Amino acid sequence: MFNKSFLKTIILDQHQTYKLPKNYIRRDLQETLLKATHKETIIITGLRRVGKSTLLLALKQHLGGKYFINFDDERLIDFKASDFQVLLEVFLELFGDQNIFYFDEIQNIKGWERFVRRLYDMGKRIIITGSNANLLSLELGTHLTGRYIPYELFPLSFKEFLRARKKEFNVNFITTKEKVELLKEFQKYLTYGGIPQYVLSKEPLFLQQLVQDVVFRDVIRRYAIKKIDSLDRLVKYAFSNFSRLISVRRIAPIIGVGGHPTVSSYLKYLEQAYLLFTIPKYAYSVKNQYLAPKKLYVIDLALAKYYGFSFSENIGHMLENLVFLQLRRNARLGDIFYFSNNLYECDFIVQEKGQIAHIIQVTQGLNEDNKKREVRGLIKAMKYFGVKKGTIITFGGEETIKEDNFIIEVVPIYKWLLANS
Repeated sequence: MFNKSFLKTIILDQHQTYKLPKNYIRRDLQETLLKATHKETIIITGLRRVGKSTLLLALKQHLGGKYFINFDDERLIDFKASDFQVLLEVFLELFGDQNIFYFDEIQNIKGWERFVRRLYDMGKRIIITGSNANLLSLELGTHLTGRYIPYELFPLSFKEFLRARKKEFNVNFITTKEKVELLKEFQKYLTYGGIPQYVLSKEPLFLQQLVQDVVFRDVIRRYAIKKIDSLDRLVKYAFSNFSRLISVRRIAPIIGVGGHPTVSSYLKYLEQAYLLFTIPKYAYSVKNQYLAPKKLYVIDLALAKYYGFSFSENIGHMLENLVFLQLRRNARLGDIFYFSNNLYECDFIVQEKGQIAHIIQVTQGLNEDNKKREVRGLIKAMKYFGVKKGTIITFGGEETIKEDNFIIEVVPIYKWLLANS
């Protein structure tokens, strides 16, 4: 049993250490969670250092309560599920009876979901963070089915990035001077990405440490990976080839593993750690979806610039990755696809409640060389799905294209990102 006196010391230390920073960047998810009226447990997952702990402290400041503990503390390395009763007693002794619990990085404790279920059955409100999508595991579903609602926190959106830099624009009523300033801010967003601490500090070593921490703590240690060099090469490959189709069979010899099942497993682990994402080709057959190449995206452009071994300034791919991340903020991964019919391609097909809601093409710009191809690819997808409206997102162009009874809105990416935040 965990020493009660020692546990009290840890909790009191954490209460002194974990304070909401003065330069806290208010997150849009905060507003959503503060307005939530449901009684189900809130589970917030996302990449390490993306701001989950700070968000938890912000919620605590607004909602009140002192039942807070961060399990990503080396002094809690021997804490076990059987010690949760001791934790509950310590909370009661220190702070009296309270109705809301805040658990940071709780996935470090095996069997935690049973204790959360007990608290839920007692009528308590619980808010949890974790750095791995595997937090929402089959076992969690078994013990907390219908008793939790998952949320994901991503790197800063463009709107949040502007908020961090104390900038505000109304893109529907914008002067020429403001537009020039907004474009400069977007260029900085392409450079600095959305990891809050890096946006504020501009310290490159932070990015290196972040990737190393995620790979080691959330992948190597969690899944007992033996071929560490191969995993590292896969991370570098992903950060160098985002917004592209990938083939696990071709990647295997590149990273030095014997077969594609290992690559598939590594990709899955990295996805669960929120370093990268893959989306399938849209197909009515699950088998065809599985057999077709997937498209790869990464969690942050600054990480890709720093960690990719052959990063080049391909603006089109960067814009596409940003569009994907914004779509992911608003949709489940299983609702986003790409479209291809061998002759034409379309970057994003987005489902909502089983219906096609958005068809989107992304390109750096439209010109005489590519306009016909980009428009044709989008219209082919629109015809295939019976949708009359589509969107082309570019770096700066804006127009309405009407062709064959189809309407295509060409929108600058900065305007689309702000409108879809």
